[in-house]
Amino acid sequence: MAYFDVHCHLAIYPNIQKIIERAKKLSISIIAVSMDLSDNKKTLDLAEKYNNVFPMLALHPFSPISRSAPNLEEAKLVATMIEKNLNKLAGIGEVGLDHYFLKDKNSYAIQNEVFNYFLDLAEKYQLGITVHGKNAEREVFEQLKSRKIHSISIHWYSGPQDLINEGIKRGYYFSITPAVLYSAKHRIVVEKVPLEQLLTESDGPVNYKIKNKSITGEPIHVADVVSEIAKIKNLETEKVKQKLYLNAKKIYEKSNL
Repeated sequence: MAYFDVHCHLAIYPNIQKIIERAKKLSISIIAVSMDLSDNKKTLDLAEKYNNVFPMLALHPFSPISRSAPNLEEAKLVATMIEKNLNKLAGIGEVGLDHYFLKDKNSYAIQNEVFNYFLDLAEKYQLGITVHGKNAEREVFEQLKSRKIHSISIHWYSGPQDLINEGIKRGYYFSITPAVLYSAKHRIVVEKVPLEQLLTESDGPVNYKIKNKSITGEPIHVADVVSEIAKIKNLETEKVKQKLYLNAKKIYEKSNL
């Protein structure tokens, strides 16, 4: 039985081939998410080249390069790419809102506009989405409330606990990162969310601090995430591994993963 990394910024690693090769040794499938126009193109190319890589296209709500929100013109360019590659996509992502890294409140309106633009696309083509909502969790959940989307995965949730229960009721999935090894907030998500609604991700190449050591997240670390989820849930690791694999298969079945 294999693993899934359902949220990895594969295109921005400096050593992509090595990252993919290490993942292949553990039979890990990688959902490669996109942040900007360059990412989208590179992600598609990687999916063409490697059979364990499956692309998601979108614009992240915050660009770490320009330190700004995305714009609708760029979103329309990505939409064209999505429409041309529908049969290749695992979904749309990473999309959402960000009020943590992006402090300029004047940009929140355009964030909302771009987010809703991609939600419209997800509904139209019945594609799953992976959602970012750092410090904007309530706004994100409000935007999603009336949407009819194939599947919604909440990426690295660390917001208000009451929204976890709301997400469970709505049938959302919650993807768990290596931060579960040390973050109390992230562990609460695992405790509260049924195994049937959990997924694993690296969010690589994000850095994690584990046992006072800084590591760069990559797909191979989802094996550690699976083991930690099993400990928290007091379940056999193999049982958890199998269930999380099947969860990902169910969400991304349109892509024949």
